[in-house]
Amino acid sequence: IWILDRGKVLSRNNDGQASRMIGIHLDVTKEKQLLIELQQLQSYLSSIINSMPSIIISVDPDLNITRWNLKAEELTGKKENEVINKPLIKILPYIEEYVPYIHESISTNKIKSKMKQFIKHDKNVTYEDIIIYPLTAQGIDGAVIRIDDVTDKVNIEEMMIQSEKMV
Repeated sequence: IWILDRGKVLSRNNDGQASRMIGIHLDVTKEKQLLIELQQLQSYLSSIINSMPSIIISVDPDLNITRWNLKAEELTGKKENEVINKPLIKILPYIEEYVPYIHESISTNKIKSKMKQFIKHDKNVTYEDIIIYPLTAQGIDGAVIRIDDVTDKVNIEEMMIQSEKMV
């Protein structure tokens, strides 16, 4: 069991020698077990989010970043602890054009998506599917943004169209 020990007072006898100690002892086993379970759940959730092949970013209603997965770190080179509570637009400037969709998703509680978006990252050109999920659970408002690189898929589709034209 886990014990919380508080308020120790040393009691002395008439000769001035310590005779007993008085204090408060609380059994905090249940609280400790709940804390351990919460830590395990947080670790499990992080593992799920970080194992996704998509970029996963969650934001609050003011569009400050609240969660950032490993794929987002790969794209930007910025660790989660560097971007938490920072404005999404400062970290991913190209997302600014999608801000109205994020706000709309949050306010209407509906999923918004923009498929096959042409995106230029420095010298690289990609196509991305951007899907915005409203996040409204027990007083936690915001959105989860999932970004998937679909460049290969778009290129294959274009090759198929060209092949059909040739035939």
